[in-house]
Amino acid sequence: MVQVVLASIPMPGHLIPLLPIGQYLADKGYGVTVLTSQALEPLARDIVTTPGCRLHPLRGKAAFDGNRVLAEFPAMKDTPSGHRQVVVAPHEMFIPPIPEQFAAVQEILRTGNPAETVVVHDSFFHGTWPLPLGAPGLRPAGTIGIGVSVLALEDPCLAPFGFGVAPDYSPAGIERAGQLRVQLRQEFEPVQSHLDHVLAGLGAVKPAPYYWDAFSMLCDTFFQLSPPSLEYGRSQLPEHIELIGRPEPASMAAFEPPAWWQDVLMTERVVFVTQGTLNNVNHAALIGPTLDSLAGSDVLVVATFGGRPVPPDLTVPANARVISYLPYEMIFPYTSVFVTNGGFGGVQAALMAGIPMVVAGDTEDKPEVAMRVEYSGAGINLRTGLPTGSSVLAAVERVLREPTYRFRAKEIQDEYRASDTLARIRHEVDEMLAAAST
Repeated sequence: MVQVVLASIPMPGHLIPLLPIGQYLADKGYGVTVLTSQALEPLARDIVTTPGCRLHPLRGKAAFDGNRVLAEFPAMKDTPSGHRQVVVAPHEMFIPPIPEQFAAVQEILRTGNPAETVVVHDSFFHGTWPLPLGAPGLRPAGTIGIGVSVLALEDPCLAPFGFGVAPDYSPAGIERAGQLRVQLRQEFEPVQSHLDHVLAGLGAVKPAPYYWDAFSMLCDTFFQLSPPSLEYGRSQLPEHIELIGRPEPASMAAFEPPAWWQDVLMTERVVFVTQGTLNNVNHAALIGPTLDSLAGSDVLVVATFGGRPVPPDLTVPANARVISYLPYEMIFPYTSVFVTNGGFGGVQAALMAGIPMVVAGDTEDKPEVAMRVEYSGAGINLRTGLPTGSSVLAAVERVLREPTYRFRAKEIQDEYRASDTLARIRHEVDEMLAAAST
């Protein structure tokens, strides 16, 4: 039976974008093996309970608790915001699991026919990397990387991933971008050496590309889940890399509206604020300033805490409603402005709904996501993860007042709608299978 391996590191924000792909292929009769942690099985239950589909759990270091990243990797918590996070995170989180990821892929390939298997993987899942670098092992018919964050591939005209620097295509801007690339490569040398050491231990005979380039270069095809307007103009892009939009999210499970939901339905303007599901412990970073600064205004503010309990010490103004969790699909139809710390999934969900944004994030990939929102014209980037209430208020008022932000968000929404993302992925899977059978 033809098999698609849907591989993701055990973080909800990485697995969730892959779920519509897996469900679509399962519904079309492909056998789908979801490769992630046992803890995330509930998210993939609709797929793994489809006949011919299953879960293959990751083990050991590859099965870290993606809901407790800062507790599991203290070095991440201790790393200051900014580009150093894209140096520390690979060394601590993403490179150590490679041996057990690779072992899991090989286990799956041994149970079936490798020539009838395609691996579709979250770009942060590196368990397929050893093979193109010469490591021994069974080889699938093809590998498809799925870009679940912004495109990190270096470009001669752009600053490197991690700095959150706006594109500047002037000669001086290009020179400055080159200087930043040199700086980051120098800082990254110990991490790159660690990567090569891990891969060599699995039998790789060639050094890996620069780590952040390897995301899109060590796979047969790379599909970036973005429309063109959400990425920078580039001087070059390899032919195997495509920007294909993003599939509609999986159907929302039944969700009981909160008792105050009628307030949302009856309000003309709703400002929705969240700090996502990862860096959401300190609600004073963004939710607090948003609630405080908009108190007494003529908008209804709805705040969610990424599934965490609502803090008991939170001061809730009269024009605000708070809840632990609220599905985007439920709130976005009524949202005028989305205030976010820049999680890529949330930003994409907002743009798919045509919602303009105010973005304030400075951890993980969030400075890069926030700058792309600014570049696209669909929102305001506050360029900090700790904004003042006055800056949040001014930005929200500007987005509400100036129609250009919603206009650009609607234009990008149209780009998503014009993309047949799932059909493109299925076509690529079929092409790989056909080539492997000849």
